[in-house]
Amino acid sequence: MNAYLARCLGFDADTFLKFDVDYTSVTRVFASSHGHRSVLSVNERSHLRGRPDLAIGL
Repeated sequence: MNAYLARCLGFDADTFLKFDVDYTSVTRVFASSHGHRSVLSVNERSHLRGRPDLAIGL
């Protein structure tokens, strides 16, 4: 996921670990019909609300 986000955002390969993507989080990327990618969200965890046993850090 880190490498894909870095590519979408134009980061070089040496800095792709800038993202701390949480386990079970949702990351959304919009893909246009022309091939352009836009990062819409990183680390969405709203699906874990109401589950304190799973939602560390919320």
